[in-house]
Amino acid sequence: MEFGQFTRSLGELVEGNDHHPYVKNPFCQKPTGSYLKLEACGGDTLMARLPQAISVEDGNTTYAMRLVLKVVGEEFTYIPDTLADHTVDAGVKFVWRNDSRIQINKGYGAFYRTSGAPNE
Repeated sequence: MEFGQFTRSLGELVEGNDHHPYVKNPFCQKPTGSYLKLEACGGDTLMARLPQAISVEDGNTTYAMRLVLKVVGEEFTYIPDTLADHTVDAGVKFVWRNDSRIQINKGYGAFYRTSGAPNE
């Protein structure tokens, strides 16, 4: 089983009325028409503080949060990325590079569907 780095398209970057950058349709796998709020961190770095609610369907809220790949034998799944103290890692950083936004920390921006706020 092989896993590697993939290039994905990130939705349209816009500036909100609050002067924060937002990404419309932040995940190419699931267009929602919603926005992911980013924060300027100085220089060419932007951060998404996660989890953020992205959409609600059939009473279930879909959150954007950082996930990591967990492989057990031939089975694999994505699980919430946790820190050493077992809390959820709550940020994804991007840097501008050659007119592209490149994720600079590990983990995968992904969806987590739940009826309550994700906490593990």
